[in-house]
Amino acid sequence: MRKKVVSCILLGGILLGMMGCTDNVRIIPKPNGNESPSHDTTAVSQTETSTEQVSTEQVIDEKKRVIDRVDSIYCYMEKAYGSNIMNRAKLDSLFCSNSWNEKVEAIYEMDKEVDGIGFFDADYWVMGQDFDKITHKDITVQNLTETEAVVSLSLRIFETSPYRPIVLELKKERGNWYISDFIDKTNDVDWEESMIDYLGDNYMK
Repeated sequence: MRKKVVSCILLGGILLGMMGCTDNVRIIPKPNGNESPSHDTTAVSQTETSTEQVSTEQVIDEKKRVIDRVDSIYCYMEKAYGSNIMNRAKLDSLFCSNSWNEKVEAIYEMDKEVDGIGFFDADYWVMGQDFDKITHKDITVQNLTETEAVVSLSLRIFETSPYRPIVLELKKERGNWYISDFIDKTNDVDWEESMIDYLGDNYMK
C-alpha cells in the first residue's frame, strides 16, 4: 500500500512539473498552406520614404545650381556686351559645351572659303544683330537629368523692347553645366540644328 502511495505522489509531481514548464513556453503555431508569414514592413517603408526625400532634395539642389549657373552666365555676358567687349569666342570657351565649340570651330573653318558674312549673320547670345541694354529674367528648369538640362528664360536686348522667350540646352561636363544649344522661340531658330544643317557632310553627329 505504501508503494502505491509513493508512486502516486511521484507521478503527480512529474505531471505538475510538466504543467509548470508548459506555462513558461510560448507555443508558435506553424502556418498552414494558406497562410503567408507576416513581415514588418515599417522599416522598409521608412527606408523608401527616406530615399525618396533624399532624391527629391538632390533634384531641387541641382535645379538651383543650374539656375544659378545660367544666371551667372548671362550676367557675365550682359556686363561684357554692355562694356562693348563683344568677344563671342571667349563667351563660348567659358560657358559652352565641347560639342558646341566643335561645331562653331568647324563653321569658322568652312566659312574661310566663303565670300561674305558666312553662317553667323546674327549673335546667338542676344538672338539678334543690334542691342543696347541687355537684361534677362524668369530662369526656369524645364527638364533635368544627371547630364543634361533644358532651361527657359526671358531676354531683352533693347531697353524699350519686350522680353523674348529663349530656351537653352545644357550639358554637365568638366564639373559644371555648359550651354550646348541656343533656341530662339520667337523666330523658331534652333542654332545647333541650323549649324548641323549648314555643315552637312563636314560634320559627323
